[in-house]
Amino acid sequence: MIVLTIACAHAAPIIDVSVDAHCNIYGAGHPPPNDAPTVGSNGGGIAPILIPLTSLGNAPTLQFKATGSVSYCPNCGANGPDGGDFITAAPSYNGISGITNFPARSLVAVFTSDTEPANPAPSPLDFALIGTNYTTLAPQLRQIFYLGDGLTATNTAQLISVPVGATKLYLGFVDGDSYEDTPDAYDDNSGAFSVTVSSAALSLGIEYSTGKPGISIFGPVGSSNRVEYVTALPATNWITLTNIVLTGNPIFLYDTSSSGDRARFYRALQLP
Repeated sequence: MIVLTIACAHAAPIIDVSVDAHCNIYGAGHPPPNDAPTVGSNGGGIAPILIPLTSLGNAPTLQFKATGSVSYCPNCGANGPDGGDFITAAPSYNGISGITNFPARSLVAVFTSDTEPANPAPSPLDFALIGTNYTTLAPQLRQIFYLGDGLTATNTAQLISVPVGATKLYLGFVDGDSYEDTPDAYDDNSGAFSVTVSSAALSLGIEYSTGKPGISIFGPVGSSNRVEYVTALPATNWITLTNIVLTGNPIFLYDTSSSGDRARFYRALQLP
């Protein structure tokens, strides 16, 4: 058999933003003046960057790519989105969780609903347990999570599952004179990150072994999808191979019905 091509459905919405180093993640979901809060005297910076999830098609899974550099004080030196050279922790504040064992000065994010955050905040995510090289992550509403540059060590996009009830995504930073007194000390920061946010596109991979095609399906975790095929192109009457819910990435299956066909062309469609 010859497997010649793959067709995939749905172009992924893409948003490009600049995240200024003054953006205070603890202001997520709060109106002014609480959109840039401070517990000290060294400044709460500015509100975090807001991305309405409708602008991303209310996608259930997102991916990110961040570049640039920021500095947290005049003599601190610059670092990229993955953060500085030490690990720290920060407390919760005003309904937004803390975050534990994450690289200082790194890009972080949080999801909220349309309801203004209020205490008690969710428990903090511990990145000593999760690791910063995760492939998928499922934060809760109002739970700060580490983004970094959005890529694993092998430059694979890290996938973030959008929590149920989320309507907004915020990007920003955790800062403080010492991280125990967060949020504070944003006003002497400088620089910015350029961040691309997109829905995780549905895609297929094919390998041919043991006499039949093996199909790997990669896309939003929890989504329902249909895999279809035809034996010649162009085609209008695609045949359903299977319907499948993505419980992880990737999901792998064999086309055991392909014997006898000289060629098959495959595509995947995300179902409503």
